[in-house]
Amino acid sequence: MMDKRRKTQAIILIALNLGFFLALDYFSPMPVVFDEPEDPPSFRVEYESHVMRKWEFFLIYPSEILFDTFNPIQELIEGKEYGEFIRYEVEFLEEIYDEETFGETVQAAASMDVRMIIGGYSENSILETRDYLEQENIILISPILSVDRELIESNWVISLQPNSTMKARLYSELLDEEKLGSLMVLSNSSIAGNMVDFSKVTEVIVLKNLSELGESLEQVDQNMKIGIFTEKTSTLGDLRDLDSHNITVYCEKPDMKLNVTTKVFEPVSSAPERFDEFKEIYANLTGKYPTYTEALLYDACRICPMIIEKTRYRPWDNPDAIWDALKTLEGATGNCTLTANGDRMYQKYILINADG
Repeated sequence: MMDKRRKTQAIILIALNLGFFLALDYFSPMPVVFDEPEDPPSFRVEYESHVMRKWEFFLIYPSEILFDTFNPIQELIEGKEYGEFIRYEVEFLEEIYDEETFGETVQAAASMDVRMIIGGYSENSILETRDYLEQENIILISPILSVDRELIESNWVISLQPNSTMKARLYSELLDEEKLGSLMVLSNSSIAGNMVDFSKVTEVIVLKNLSELGESLEQVDQNMKIGIFTEKTSTLGDLRDLDSHNITVYCEKPDMKLNVTTKVFEPVSSAPERFDEFKEIYANLTGKYPTYTEALLYDACRICPMIIEKTRYRPWDNPDAIWDALKTLEGATGNCTLTANGDRMYQKYILINADG
């Protein structure tokens, strides 16, 4: 009788517990289920060769020996690419300097639409070509000859004695006047004493004396990826901040012809549905609809923090600054956070060079 009672009590206790837990489960809030995070919306940004600028510098070797001095640099730089957005295709074409045919050389350069010539080692050669230089709007850079300021009033001749800080300053001033921008100096002899003063005059990139490297060019290429130490920057990769018109390659005595072709890559296509989605979000946050390029620039500006510094807090108000800073990007793949008026949007960006 006792056993039967105990069995009954046990059954009742189990039933009560089961009922209690069923009731608890029924009346308690639904458990929170965390869904797997979705992949963030993404743009596939392709770049094509949108603008091609060619700016040729006609430089002339005084001798075959000096050409051999510069030849390793040619092999090092030729064909290098600096970044995904701007590519410099560099080709060196040499010619030995001949005083007697200098005038013909100038005319030949003009026929190739060369705007800047480095050469002219005597006052006579400069004066003989003066009218032609002015007529064709060519700037002549004379690296050796000292020419009075009166002779270069029209800025058709730039004179520079490389070991003279005063001449370096004059050269920089003329570069500013001519809107030529930055100056890159290659030297095979010592001008190190003038580099500090030189770099303070204008924003120039001054390369250290090649003879002071203490390493072979192969080692430099391996260590620096591009090949030459610089005074103000770490590698020649910083050339991607420059446009074609402000790259000047000058060598103290050995001169050569340098063709610089610049291709500027600009976004041309992406996923339309992603853009439509982004456009609505953007409009809700900013009160206006972005253009396709603005959306890409807005998205890219969050990858490169430097652009935020340039454009402050509303980058879409300053597309020129964005594009200027965008030139420094080497391309990016990954996630980034977009912030507009305090709200965050997470996007994934893949920057691709459409030209391969």
